[in-house]
Amino acid sequence: DIAESSVTLPNVVAVIDLGLHRRADHDPKRGMSALTLKWISCASAKQRSGRAGRTRPGMCLRLFTRDFHDKVMAPFDLPESASMPLDRLYLQSKQLAEKLAGQGNNMPRTAQQVIQQMLQAPDTARIAQARGANADLGAIGFDDESAGITNLGHLCLHLPIEPKLARLVWLGVLWGLAADAVVLACVLSANDPFSAPSPLFIRSEHEFVDKLRNAASARLLFDGGSLSEPLMVRQLFLEWLVQLHQSEWLFGNKEWILKARRRHTWNFSHRFSLSRGRMEHVVSHVLDLALRTYRSCDERSKAAGQLRGLIQGLGYSINERCDLSPIAKADYKAFRMDGIFEEDLEYLKSLMAAAFNENLLIGSYGTIPTSLQEKRPQLDKQQELWKAIVSKKLPPTRTVAFPGKSVTASKYIEFVVGSAPERIVATDDKQWILAVLEEPQGDRWVPLDSRPQRIHSDPCRLPAEFNLLAQFQKAMQDMQRTKAGSGWSYGVQSMDNPCILQWEWMQGSISPKGAFVRCAARLERKNAIGLVGYVAPDDPPSASLQHVAALAVSASVHAGEGHQVIFPDNVTVLPAGHIAFIIASAKHENKNNFEKFGFTVDGSLAIGHRCVDLPKNCVDSRRWRFIATLRDAIRHELAKSLDKSNEWWVRGSKLLLWDTPVEDAARKLHANVNRRDAILESTRVASPMELQFTTVSLVTGHGQEEHRLSAFQALPSWLDIEQRRDE
Repeated sequence: DIAESSVTLPNVVAVIDLGLHRRADHDPKRGMSALTLKWISCASAKQRSGRAGRTRPGMCLRLFTRDFHDKVMAPFDLPESASMPLDRLYLQSKQLAEKLAGQGNNMPRTAQQVIQQMLQAPDTARIAQARGANADLGAIGFDDESAGITNLGHLCLHLPIEPKLARLVWLGVLWGLAADAVVLACVLSANDPFSAPSPLFIRSEHEFVDKLRNAASARLLFDGGSLSEPLMVRQLFLEWLVQLHQSEWLFGNKEWILKARRRHTWNFSHRFSLSRGRMEHVVSHVLDLALRTYRSCDERSKAAGQLRGLIQGLGYSINERCDLSPIAKADYKAFRMDGIFEEDLEYLKSLMAAAFNENLLIGSYGTIPTSLQEKRPQLDKQQELWKAIVSKKLPPTRTVAFPGKSVTASKYIEFVVGSAPERIVATDDKQWILAVLEEPQGDRWVPLDSRPQRIHSDPCRLPAEFNLLAQFQKAMQDMQRTKAGSGWSYGVQSMDNPCILQWEWMQGSISPKGAFVRCAARLERKNAIGLVGYVAPDDPPSASLQHVAALAVSASVHAGEGHQVIFPDNVTVLPAGHIAFIIASAKHENKNNFEKFGFTVDGSLAIGHRCVDLPKNCVDSRRWRFIATLRDAIRHELAKSLDKSNEWWVRGSKLLLWDTPVEDAARKLHANVNRRDAILESTRVASPMELQFTTVSLVTGHGQEEHRLSAFQALPSWLDIEQRRDE
């Protein structure tokens, strides 16, 4: 709230206070932050009134009654502990409780007792929820106050990022991707460095379209067809790093290195339509997190070598005290990415799948059903449009459909995209105007210094022009809502294609009445991930659409005021075979009467309340051994820190990360799964409710190990799964 800040605005003489504010509060029922509209407190109202009359007489007009202010409004805002997740606070309290354990009988001995000594302590239910979340994450051994902190938990405390991002760094070290994981964690915790032009602040429509094209081109260039927001910004950082060494000499004193870095950031940001301040923040964050992570590594490990290379690439060396030192001219070497960063983007996606498996999205054609009684998304509208495109012998991947009343399709496309469509055709029933986009010449993505190999466009994906049209459509919708679009040539022009995917968040949500509801996921349109389409590679095109099912994971989600729509952040679309990495790392449980993952009696894969048919070589008896091996290897590394003989915090060592067999297990699984073919929505299940009675659970029995470590519980053998299916 800028109106409640201490900034002096000298020309403000009046404040109009609505008495409301939008605030991101943590919703414990849904387990996410939700941006909600709420009444402010009396203290906030007083603070707002202070913005007027700072340097001259002023007034404040409050649009609520004095009686409402005195009797209804809360005196003060709730403390942060009441509106934010307690996961990190619980870990800090547990660490403090361990230190206070031997200080006397009156000292708190558990994390819950420490938290309850706060002046405005949260209720015990929220503390228990935070404890369970840390147990599921692997930060503590199990869901009990007596559980110990694992090495992952201590890493969460050591790194200045959210626990889920610290888990990404930990898994990245296990995957053999320490430098990549640090960069990804930084870009996920920083603001988007790309520019985002808004028509609300640009009066000229031609200027807005030019800036929109430049911003969209930069995003699509660094995405490179990967369909991943985190990998897009990672590629941007790598390009910045490579060009830094081409334009600057990074040796000398720290002041010179900092000036060279900022000078390069200025030029680089101008070239690729970036926010210079945000880009500099990403770079500084990478340097800080890389150094902190290095201090937790075994100096002889692969992770330590990768992090040293990353830090040297930023112009520094690491001295004996594990602090940064400038590189002397005699020690300066040309920077090379080999051995520091991973070239295989699909292997990087396997890390994303394992780290963010709890936020799984499924994309399919048609509108997401709201009821659990419906079988799958209805495709009546999409089927009709598909048949119209096929009957006119138009290329499905390049055909944009506008409602039949649109008579300016050709001029509109040329205005937004920059080139006129090849052909305009009306459907026989006059319901749609079909425009065929100009076929691109050659490769769409130019080589980068950090990505010299050429990238070929995926023939099954919709071209980049669809993203540009979708962004312009959203901009015009924003203009329409604010009634600021007068004088512009085009208003909201709805466009469609039968192969555009609609996404569902598989965790679902809880309604105010406590019932489970399905959640549609609205992706950010400004990135390549914002509009994803899949066209089956059939030649000639089939007569009807198939029910495809694409997979994606999101680093985080937040909710609006409704309960049936969520907004995922930093989404990554996954190949079909990466479901194996999700199964290998997910918590297997029965939630809302549905198995989180399981197999139906006819061999399909049940994912919560949906059912899909995987292509061959994704999950079968042979791949199941690789999946179980990877899960066991991760669990073994996590359990090491709970062994009495390896209590590093007793000995005073800071060693948390080392070389492990997990990388070998992860690369073997990655090499043995199908990453090319599409997943199909299963047609053998009548409705989601049927899955409650036909799904084979992957939950293992309660063994002795569960009382020591609840995360990464062992999977049942393939023979056990077959026996459960027969039963």
